Amino acid sequence: MSEIPASLIGKRVTVRLRDGGGFRDIVGFLQSQSSLLNRHDVLIDFSDEEVAVWREIEPLPNLAGKGAPYSLRIAELEELSHLTWPAHEIEESSGWIYRRSGGVTWRANSVLPVGKPPFGEAENSIDEELAKVIAYYKASGLEPAFTIPLPTYAELDAHLESKGWSVVIKAKYLVKNAANLKSSNINFDVEALPSNKWLACQGDGKIQGILEAYPAKYISYSENEVVIATARVAVLGSWSLITRVFVDEAHRGKGLGAEIMFKAEEVSKELGAEKIALQVDETNVPALKLYENLNYQIHHEYVYRVLR
Repeated sequence: MSEIPASLIGKRVTVRLRDGGGFRDIVGFLQSQSSLLNRHDVLIDFSDEEVAVWREIEPLPNLAGKGAPYSLRIAELEELSHLTWPAHEIEESSGWIYRRSGGVTWRANSVLPVGKPPFGEAENSIDEELAKVIAYYKASGLEPAFTIPLPTYAELDAHLESKGWSVVIKAKYLVKNAANLKSSNINFDVEALPSNKWLACQGDGKIQGILEAYPAKYISYSENEVVIATARVAVLGSWSLITRVFVDEAHRGKGLGAEIMFKAEEVSKELGAEKIALQVDETNVPALKLYENLNYQIHHEYVYRVLR
């Protein structure tokens, strides 16, 4: 007899039970000292006399780009972007999320497919659904647009291309773990809201409503009371998303980009993030090189397709 301690209730365990002249193993989350719930949601009862040996199963590390199936990880990251960069208007239909924000930024003014591939979960034919998208955006004087995570929705992307939708941006989603991070040697300002000086650095006044619609930290560095470098950090669950990383052109090539990234990563970890993500246009070669040097890995790609 080997009694399982009450301290393991709620933990994942494997238990070897005596079964006639042999043994059988059961695995699941311990509900009591004599029952566990397996992965099929079946409750299995047993007695102390049946337990030959037991062992707690230590959870796997929560690592960026690991664990869940690739398509689910892509969906998780796209949701991270969608929720931490919220559009002014959001509607959902047929496995697609419609987003509209007066034309400010592609992500906040595009359809994001979230339903089952290849096309979402269209109630009608794909072309009928596309007609609804076109009408939705044109009603506001906007160009119809899609955010297409790849390779999950590669067939939808190909169909849009065949119908004349063109790619305006192709971007990479990068990830890394929030461990063994370097500290910055520079004193940055960190604020809960973007200041006017922060917004002025790269003309972000037009997106202030989007920025402030989700809690975030705003990092900046100033010279002569003028902000010359910025970054935004937003945390959702175990993820941090770093956006609006910018260094004024006259101050580039001096290591300030790496320093503000060190600070953004530090803030991410302080806010409880275990993993860090960011997005970068594939044509931004200097930024890609910087992130590569900081040990970011490409997780997936996405494109913005527009009908013009």
